[in-house]
Amino acid sequence: AGDLDAQGDAGGEVVFEGPCTSLRQHKEDVAAVPRSGECGVVLDAFSGWQEGDVVQCVRRSRAAP
Repeated sequence: AGDLDAQGDAGGEVVFEGPCTSLRQHKEDVAAVPRSGECGVVLDAFSGWQEGDVVQCVRRSRAAP
């Protein structure tokens, strides 16, 4: 999950922007989760989530020169 960035949104306000440090599904580390799949995420030193908050993760990549 080290190449994933995340943004957390609570009621239209961005409450977190930073790296996704862990992505797990069924107790195993994974690189991706299907759109409708459930998973656990650890976001760098943030634990203030509330029910209804939205987390979006995107994979960082380098553009070809």
